[in-house]
Amino acid sequence: MFVSTVARSGETSSVDGVLTGRLLHECVGSDWAQFLAATWLADVGPVVRAQSLLALRALIPQQPSALDLQTVLPAVVAMLGDDDERVRSAAAACVKQLKQAYPHSPAKDAEQDIYMYDAFYGATSDRLQYLPLQTVVRLVAQLAMHADSMAADADVAALELGAIVSRGTGSLGGKPTKLSSQARDSVVAFLLSHVVAADGVVPQLQTRLLGVMRAVVTDSVLEQLLPLLNSHVDELKTQSLPEAGSTEDMLIHTLFRTCYAPSMAPQLANAKQAWPAFLEFLSGANGVPETWGSVERAQAYVQQLSFEQLAQGFTDGLGSKAVAQITSCLIRVAVRGNAYVMAGGVSLRDLFNRVQLDAVTAADEISAIAGRLGDDENKSKKARAASEPSELPELATLLEYVQNSSVGTDTALVPALVSLLSVFVGADAGRHGTQAYVMQLVLGMLTRVFEAATAAHIVVPESVVRVDTIVQAIRTSSSPQTHNQTLLLLAAVAAQHPDVVLHHVMAIFTFMGANVLRQDDEYSFHVIQQTLERVIPPLVQHGGSRAEQIAQAGPVLRVFVDTLTHIPRHRRMALFSTLVRTMGADSYAAAVVELLLEKNVAR
Repeated sequence: MFVSTVARSGETSSVDGVLTGRLLHECVGSDWAQFLAATWLADVGPVVRAQSLLALRALIPQQPSALDLQTVLPAVVAMLGDDDERVRSAAAACVKQLKQAYPHSPAKDAEQDIYMYDAFYGATSDRLQYLPLQTVVRLVAQLAMHADSMAADADVAALELGAIVSRGTGSLGGKPTKLSSQARDSVVAFLLSHVVAADGVVPQLQTRLLGVMRAVVTDSVLEQLLPLLNSHVDELKTQSLPEAGSTEDMLIHTLFRTCYAPSMAPQLANAKQAWPAFLEFLSGANGVPETWGSVERAQAYVQQLSFEQLAQGFTDGLGSKAVAQITSCLIRVAVRGNAYVMAGGVSLRDLFNRVQLDAVTAADEISAIAGRLGDDENKSKKARAASEPSELPELATLLEYVQNSSVGTDTALVPALVSLLSVFVGADAGRHGTQAYVMQLVLGMLTRVFEAATAAHIVVPESVVRVDTIVQAIRTSSSPQTHNQTLLLLAAVAAQHPDVVLHHVMAIFTFMGANVLRQDDEYSFHVIQQTLERVIPPLVQHGGSRAEQIAQAGPVLRVFVDTLTHIPRHRRMALFSTLVRTMGADSYAAAVVELLLEKNVAR
């Protein structure tokens, strides 16, 4: 009746608030403030919310001077962040009235009777923590000082409350009422205790108060709210998911965003429970959605909350170790292929674009998997067959992620990639179906790293370049794609370390003569051209005199001449033109012609 009567008025005024307040005091008695708080926090319109707050303001001066109304304060503070200016103005008026009601400067040990002590939320009121009178007075004084600006802008309340609990005063200062460090901790604990006590009683208070507290960053936030969040997640596992936008849905979202806000990153770095819990939330459910029960649906629900936080920049304040853990978790989710994306939700693709590993951490992750694969290769055949090759799909996803990231061409990746390549070179090529693909990823990444380094005039240390391993990759693979990718890598390495490649030149060109030269496709021909243009020049420049250079290049020329009949006819002229032009027509054209004539005479 109260709500419908006030709602019909269609507007708010302080006179209406006085009349409403007196009427309620007569009808409701000592529960007047509790009733009003429950009203403005309920699902009612802005007029009812504002009128209920104005009624509280009107009743405050009529209470005994020794009554401490701190139990109502969090409900008032929560409304300072309301979207409607009329509601914020009414809440600001209540704060100013509370300031007048409290003694100006109480003694440190002064006390007053607290309104509805251990009864404000019913059975859960024993969870409440209370403030000393002096601390309440100073907190209300700080809030009152900024009441007008909070009434004008819905975002100011969060900013000012954050400033008050972080440095003791809001933006306007107020040294006489500044809160000590101990008092600030007490204020945070006091407000959070109301969030906890209101659980299951007034969920709207929880959502609204946490919204106003979003700039509060302390360890207490995690300590108090994580158990509450976990309890709601556990409840989801035994019932249907809340409807989007419902009170429960909004509460869980708010709890999650508060615990795992980007500003909480420093606290999370040392949190023994909150951080493992986040990784568990991020992992989601096993199996395909069609087989999920209530537990899996709940896991998918909170996984999507984790995705949303990551998309909001949650990782920006985290250390490289934590980012690596998140990346590993996302990779496992991607490999399982069971990420459940709600309508309008955040996808894995979005997250891989948002979460960025640094080059050193990426290299460490690659090296760790390479080490596990290497250990697997050292097992007996029986043990190897019994083990699941789960590293390969995860490795493929990690490499795809890294190569498309901002550090995909960083030279810090080279040692890890070369180490990984050596594992594949020594492995049984037919054991894993994805091995050839992963090997091509590694070769492709190394090629791009060397090409980018050369373009940027950065020299990759020769000590980390294992040309023998790269050449062995050609010999041990039967895949034409792997052959082409390896030759491109050798060409890229030759641009930086020609002398190193030169030691293996005959092995390279002998392989080309037996395999690649026989391929009849544009890409293979492009690979041959790239290899010739990068590897041949160091070869012809290596010798001393002209005669020595020709003598040294002779075996290479003979590889091409001997393979002539196996080279597709329509590619022979282009190939030999590239060969002679690269080596130098003045010095080597005659030698090529001589070898071709010699081959035809021998036939």
